[in-house]
Amino acid sequence: MTPETPQLLQILKKACQLYGYSWELVDTYANNLVEISDGQKSFFSSNSKIGTYPLNPKFSAQLVNDKAWSYKILKKKGYEVPRGDYFFLRDDYREMRGEGKELKDAITFAKDKYPVFVKPNSSSLGILAEVIHDEAELKLHLEQIAEIGWITLVQEVIEQPEFRIFAVDGEVEFVYQRSAPVIMGDGEASVGEMIKKMNQNIKRERNKILETSPFLKRQMEKYDLDFSSVLEVGQTLKVTSKANISAGGAIQNYSEEVSDETKLWVKTLMKDLSLRVSGIDVFVETSINEPNGFTIIEINHNPNLSGIYNLGHKEKVMTIWGKILSAYFG
Repeated sequence: MTPETPQLLQILKKACQLYGYSWELVDTYANNLVEISDGQKSFFSSNSKIGTYPLNPKFSAQLVNDKAWSYKILKKKGYEVPRGDYFFLRDDYREMRGEGKELKDAITFAKDKYPVFVKPNSSSLGILAEVIHDEAELKLHLEQIAEIGWITLVQEVIEQPEFRIFAVDGEVEFVYQRSAPVIMGDGEASVGEMIKKMNQNIKRERNKILETSPFLKRQMEKYDLDFSSVLEVGQTLKVTSKANISAGGAIQNYSEEVSDETKLWVKTLMKDLSLRVSGIDVFVETSINEPNGFTIIEINHNPNLSGIYNLGHKEKVMTIWGKILSAYFG
């Protein structure tokens, strides 16, 4: 069965129809590569590593895709990032690095810091990003990360509101808060049934809520629950620490207005990283209008517009694509 064209590219197709550009499917196997043209000039777009937006320089995009290196650059430029370090999980390129950042060092580093937040260095969408509480959980989780990558990040756990800032050419287009998914009791369905229902709306297998999740296990132990338990009407249970939309998270507090201080902060950040289109994820200590309290979670060079599109902000999404297409072709 041929996969459906990713929604992000379907949205781009609507923008091309609106602004008078051609949209042609190039990859008819996975339906995930298209060519956009004005008849003389064109670019290729995909919901994959090559990216959707034609404006970002390749080097800058690859740089922010490497979280360990981008954290180093951000710290050098004076931005706040989570405290932590990176470690190598396999022997790939062992001859090209020094001592102190191997698998055993990750376990030693975390020893007196639990709970810690652990995630792959180069993945996205919150895949295998978990709060880990002890050494046994850490060893098992690092084995899982090693299956998809060879570097991991071990960081402090920050319990502050998470926001996404979407910007084009240094200008803030919109911001919203991301909240982690919860299930809410109706007095009838069991915890297991509600999680199964939630997973039906999560497309990527690695983002589904697993019964073996360390976070979920501890949440259920905290409230003396199991998968057959029935939550009371209105009772909620947080099922993952991740607030990613692709992992079932929700969008809240959408706004297209921010303070001049935040606008300047964003403009400076994008100039420092040489990015033209970016999704900036931050922990916010006080307010989205007070950048002095921001801690940068990560920079996304290929941010998805599907979330706000599905919320009803279709006109805004078309306006953003209009700016991007005009900047490229104009």
